[in-house]
Amino acid sequence: MYSQYSSVIKFLELPSPDDYLEIQEKIGNGTYGDVYSAIDKETGEKVAVKILECIHEIIEEVEEEYLILRDFGGCCNIPKFCGLYLKRHGTNPEEDQLWMAMELCSGGAISDIVKHLLRHGHHLSEDLIGHILKQTMIAINYLHDNHIIHRDIKGYNILLTEDADIKLVDFGVSGHLSSPLAKRKTSVGTPFWMAPEVIACEQQLDSSYDIRCDVWSLGITAIELADGDPPHSELHPMRVLFKIPRSPPPTVQQPELWSDDFLDFISCCVIKDFTNRPFIRDLLQHPFIRQVPRDTAGAKAELKSLISETERTIHEPEITTKHGRLKSKPISRKSTMKTVDDLATLENLEEDVIVDHLFHRYTQGQIYTYIGDILLAVNPFKPLTVYSDQYAQTYMNAAKKDNPPHIYGVADQSYQAMMHNKHNQCIVISGESGSGKTESANFMVQQLTLLGKAPNRTLEEKILQVNPLLEAFGNAQTVINDNSSRFGKYLEMVFTPTGKVIGAKLSEYLLEKSRVIHQSGGEKNFHILYYIHDGLPVLDKQHKYHLDPNTQFRYLNGYTPSDVATVSINRVRFKTIEHCFEIIGFKSQEVTSIHCVLASILHIGNIQFCVAEKEFQNQSSNVANPQLLDIVSELLGIDPNELLEALTTSGMVARGEVIVRHNSVAEAVNVRDAMAKALYGRLFSWLVNRINTLLKPAQAGDKNHHLSVGLLDIFGFENFPSNSFEQLCINIANEQIQYYFNQHIFAWEMQEYKNEGIDGSQINFVDNRPVLDMFLAKPLGLLALLDEESNFPKATDQTLVEKFHQNIKASHYSKPKGDNPMFAVEHYAGRVEYDVHGFLQKNRDWLAPETLNLLRQSELSLVRTIFQSSLTKTGHLSSGNSTPNTLERPKGSSTFTDSLSSNSSILSIKSGSRPSSVNASKNKIQQTVSTYFRYSLMDLLSKMVAGTPHFVRCIRPNTCKQPGYFDPEKVRIQLQYTGVLETTKIRRQGFSNRIPFADFMARYYVLGFNWKERKVVNRENCKLLLQRCGLKNWAVGKTKVFLKYYHMEQLARRYEEHIRHIVKAQAQVRMYLAREKYLRTRWDRQRSALLIQKVFRGWLIRKRFHRERAQKRRAAIVIQTAWRGHHVRKKQRPEIERRRKAAVRIQSFVRTYLQKRNYVKYRALTHSSAIKIQTAFRGFFARKLVKHMSVDRKERLTRSAIVIQKYFRRWREMSRYQQMLSYKSQKEIQLIYFGQQVEMHSNDMFRVLQRNNMAVTATMLQEQQQQRLQQQQMREELQRQQQQRQLQQQQIHYQQLQQHHRPQQVPAFSATVSVQPRAPVSPPPPPPPPMPLPEQVGEERVEQVGRMRTHKVPWGGCLQYYDKLTEQRRVIQTSSDDARRSKRHLKEVTPNDSSGAYYDSIVQQIQTRSEKKIFASKNRDSGSWDQPLEEARRRALSSEDIPNKLTTSLTTCSSLTSPLTPITPLASCLTSPLSPCISTIPSSPGSSLTPLSSPSDYNILHVPGTDIMADSETEQEKLEPELSELDEMFRKILATTAATKLIAQSVSNCHCCSSFFQFCNLSVVISVIYFGCFGADFEDRVNKSFFVCVCLHNIMSNVLVL
Repeated sequence: MYSQYSSVIKFLELPSPDDYLEIQEKIGNGTYGDVYSAIDKETGEKVAVKILECIHEIIEEVEEEYLILRDFGGCCNIPKFCGLYLKRHGTNPEEDQLWMAMELCSGGAISDIVKHLLRHGHHLSEDLIGHILKQTMIAINYLHDNHIIHRDIKGYNILLTEDADIKLVDFGVSGHLSSPLAKRKTSVGTPFWMAPEVIACEQQLDSSYDIRCDVWSLGITAIELADGDPPHSELHPMRVLFKIPRSPPPTVQQPELWSDDFLDFISCCVIKDFTNRPFIRDLLQHPFIRQVPRDTAGAKAELKSLISETERTIHEPEITTKHGRLKSKPISRKSTMKTVDDLATLENLEEDVIVDHLFHRYTQGQIYTYIGDILLAVNPFKPLTVYSDQYAQTYMNAAKKDNPPHIYGVADQSYQAMMHNKHNQCIVISGESGSGKTESANFMVQQLTLLGKAPNRTLEEKILQVNPLLEAFGNAQTVINDNSSRFGKYLEMVFTPTGKVIGAKLSEYLLEKSRVIHQSGGEKNFHILYYIHDGLPVLDKQHKYHLDPNTQFRYLNGYTPSDVATVSINRVRFKTIEHCFEIIGFKSQEVTSIHCVLASILHIGNIQFCVAEKEFQNQSSNVANPQLLDIVSELLGIDPNELLEALTTSGMVARGEVIVRHNSVAEAVNVRDAMAKALYGRLFSWLVNRINTLLKPAQAGDKNHHLSVGLLDIFGFENFPSNSFEQLCINIANEQIQYYFNQHIFAWEMQEYKNEGIDGSQINFVDNRPVLDMFLAKPLGLLALLDEESNFPKATDQTLVEKFHQNIKASHYSKPKGDNPMFAVEHYAGRVEYDVHGFLQKNRDWLAPETLNLLRQSELSLVRTIFQSSLTKTGHLSSGNSTPNTLERPKGSSTFTDSLSSNSSILSIKSGSRPSSVNASKNKIQQTVSTYFRYSLMDLLSKMVAGTPHFVRCIRPNTCKQPGYFDPEKVRIQLQYTGVLETTKIRRQGFSNRIPFADFMARYYVLGFNWKERKVVNRENCKLLLQRCGLKNWAVGKTKVFLKYYHMEQLARRYEEHIRHIVKAQAQVRMYLAREKYLRTRWDRQRSALLIQKVFRGWLIRKRFHRERAQKRRAAIVIQTAWRGHHVRKKQRPEIERRRKAAVRIQSFVRTYLQKRNYVKYRALTHSSAIKIQTAFRGFFARKLVKHMSVDRKERLTRSAIVIQKYFRRWREMSRYQQMLSYKSQKEIQLIYFGQQVEMHSNDMFRVLQRNNMAVTATMLQEQQQQRLQQQQMREELQRQQQQRQLQQQQIHYQQLQQHHRPQQVPAFSATVSVQPRAPVSPPPPPPPPMPLPEQVGEERVEQVGRMRTHKVPWGGCLQYYDKLTEQRRVIQTSSDDARRSKRHLKEVTPNDSSGAYYDSIVQQIQTRSEKKIFASKNRDSGSWDQPLEEARRRALSSEDIPNKLTTSLTTCSSLTSPLTPITPLASCLTSPLSPCISTIPSSPGSSLTPLSSPSDYNILHVPGTDIMADSETEQEKLEPELSELDEMFRKILATTAATKLIAQSVSNCHCCSSFFQFCNLSVVISVIYFGCFGADFEDRVNKSFFVCVCLHNIMSNVLVL
């Protein structure tokens, strides 16, 4: 057992102190043991011995002190260590003692000296205090240097030796550190001397401290040495732990009595912020310490005198604390009285004796005590080590007397009774609030789960996680209990007939829903709401639940987590609850929905209402913070507008119409709170149903064969300063449980005595039946009156209490003094006063239909489910298997089919009958809480009756929840009202077990009858059986056997022993039979083996004989063969030799022949193989060569083709180039011809004009003639230069071809150019001066000349002449019939109509050529293009009055509507060498001529006899210079020719041809007229512009005239 205590101390190797030490006297009391003086038997020296008991409880303290004394004893004011011993006491290790021997400090504690001086009116001197503190600091500094923190420095731990040496002792709470500045978090020490940071570690998980906490304790010790007591010594230690962190640093009571250095030393030690507090090594340099003399002789002498004067007294040790729990001096086992495990075995059953026994057992750490088969459990208010797995194994299938009383023993008894009797069991745990019922239930579930041995670990974990989960949702902090159950819980654990746990079922009763919306002073809401408040925001990264830690929630009483430790604890517990959900099997979506509902409840409580300012509605309300409506609606999945309407309005149906009424502020608050209560209550019911679904038995089969153990954990009796409706329901439930206990323990037992004729002593007990009648009876019971008053809308709390006073006449009911709405009830546990305020509202528990319908339409599946599910009679959600007869239905109503009897207030417990239906229907008036409560009690009692009860009575030892404190009076009161004394008496005197004869004989007949005796069920056989079993103090009635509580265990043990004997006998018989069968089988097998061996051996011998005989025969044959062969060979040897030689010769020839043939074949094969190899190689080489040749040939062919194509393309381009040169020559010749004819026309015109104009002088004619000669010379020179350039270009191209290629024949040009010889052209003379205007000019001449001036005929010197004539008379403009007059004048000029018809035919031919595209003909002859014009000119010149008619024709032409203007030379730019288009022509301001937009409008040039494509840009560049010169010459000709200007001006001023000049320019017109070079694109434009028009006819007429 000691091996599990410590790995530091080897307990099994420790010697016994009896051989080494001899105890003398007691010299002191320690926190963990007493101190004695003893004599070391070996050395004879006196030593101090600390005797420690209950080693397993203080093992940590023992280890620390042992290590420090062992390693550092005898150094620097630390006592010397003398040894460690173990004193054993019998077989019980818990009674062993550990003796720790050390140096004896006979001078006592320094605190005794200080108190002695104070009693005589003196103080310790400062010098002596400084000496004591310095020596103590040396010891502390030595510990700190060795990484040890003392943590309990005080005056009683500073001892003096006989020589007045200072020694620091008591290292039980010390601690080892990993480094000098390492920190610890354990809150331990003596409260008055503890540093603030050490105290904070108990409340704040993130707090810590270091070695400087000893500095604070040293400062408090200095104050103790000055004043005699530490600060706050008058307070309770728990109060001191609260006071120290919140008070300023302490100091001495009378500072004026002490020096400044001493006061400064204290102030340096008690700095509250330990980070600013100095270390011990720094304080050794303080002036107060440095002034202490190094020579300690004087101080020691003074101390010796004080020691001799001080009286030696033994004081009780100071109360220490560890982990927030106070620990006083333990009670020595030697001084305690001998107690019993079963109070029923006491001879004296007085109250004082029972209380005294419970007290001593409690002080010994034994909190459990039996009263027969009932267990008493006293709450220790601290964790114990008796709930480990080792203890659980100890109580499994163990006898009751084998182990001390324990909660595990009750669990084992119920389990064994279930398995032995095959009957369900029920364990009832009762007691007042704070007595430890919930913890006892948890331990019971653990043990039952262990006994059941769940088939899988998962089911066991699920069952164990149910209690923590339900505690979070159903427990809350009250005034007297920090973890009070606010609901009743009945847990049924289901087992198979073989004892395996397969599931569990949970039932919940009477949840205190009103706690959600209101808590009394000093109380809190349900735990889960605080866990959600502090733990859920950590997981809510998206702020989905809107839980701001700084927000105060009304339902939490403004809870703000200012304490970090509380927040940390709540977060840890929240994670624990999340783990419970996961283990039990809740889905993540369900857990999220639970979070949403809980968060919405918190937000609902913060919804505030204000009076709405509406006309004609003074009582209406509105929400003051509408943003919370959106949050609540989002969390619950409902519409915020509908939520607002449900909170602020209510509807009612009157005569088929719905009337909506606005709620007042108070009504809206009630609706809000009712909604919160309904959400929490239904959520809790759904949670229970969900757990039942997840824990239901998985095995299919007959449920009647399943066994169960029920466990009832219900809220305890409550009596607060202010008790309301909740306390009333709780106390009524406890009254019902107490009544069931009394009936089962007392009433039924005595009734059985009477019925069976058994003489039993009458035991008086407190029967609480009248109290229950007062509460539950109808129609004048308290709950019935409450329901009746709740049905009246105008009922108030005052009317309710008046009704109580008038109708309740029971003696247990009393009226308080005064008019306060209160009443008092004498319960079985005492008098309780109830405040009626809020009774009606809490009892109605009304939920508005609007709210109910709104929540039924929620988008959140959980909310929709819990409000759409029906309610049972007990007010809980139906689990889905209930009948449709529910409490809430959308439509219709019915009456209760089962109701409580009006004359009976209590369910018939003995009948064990359940209500026929667990569901109730909905009346027109909604069911009240009291109605639900009545049905809950009925259902609970019916379940309890169904099983054999086992009782556990929990006792609360004190009201301050202090561990180790036993209040005898408080315990006595609980023993009185719970009937423990009466229970003890009846368990001692009565018969708690009553078994029918048949069951008794069927179960135990084997204990007293053998197999031959006949078993007859009667009274005599039962007595005989009891006598044979050796039982005493039993009784036999008429139909039952009456046994005491210990008889059942004796019979069970004897039955089990007998069964073991039977099993053992059966085992022996079965062993004998099996052995006989085995021997018989073995003999048969041996005989069979012998037979098999005999046959097998015979077969082997025969087989061996035949084999040997066959071998001998074969050997004889071999010998005979060899002999015969030898004889024959000897006789035939010469013949054989001859034949051998002949054979050898034949073989040699044959082999020679074969070798030759093989060689020939091999040679031929080798030759053919060489040929094949050569063939393959040569073929490969040839193919490779051919491949290369083929590639080279392809490349040569490609290059040849390229060269041929190059020369062909060059020849083709040169041919085209020659054609273009030919074309160019033809055009030049044509232009020359055109210029000559124009000149001729001009001369003819000049002659006609000269004849007509008599004022023209011979000078003018001479100048004109000279101009014509100059123009002729220029044309000849231009033609000659053009021919020279053409020949030069041909020679250059020919030389290039000869240099780069082989000589080849250059094709001849297709056209030849004939050049006429021409005289050299001299530069033109300067223009002649203007001619003088004749003096006498006729009126008609003036008019004609004016008209000519208007047309601006470009004749050099005549311009001034015409200008003068214009000044005399202005030209009269032509009228609108110019076209007709022009035609008429044209007819007058022509002598006959042949010319008009001819020009008409010209126009028609132009149109025809345009339509048939004859402008691009290749075969057109350009040599006779001017023949029609020549004929017309000759016909025109043959006329007599040509001048007059020509003038008239020109002046009256309809096309010439504006004066003629000289046309400047063409500034053209040939953009394409083959394009006939001249880009621009400068025109007069009135001209409508428009240049072409792009040179690409004409792409193909058609020349008579040729068809040349203008594609090559290279050839264009080559022809660019020549064509530019040709263009320049063409411009000059057009600029100096009057006829050309006349044509251009006529066309440009023609209204009919305006559209034509949008596409072409003057050069195009001239080309059209004289060359016929029309392309396809140009032809289309001519067709579009209506080129064939009257204008063209007029132009041709004018040209013909010219």
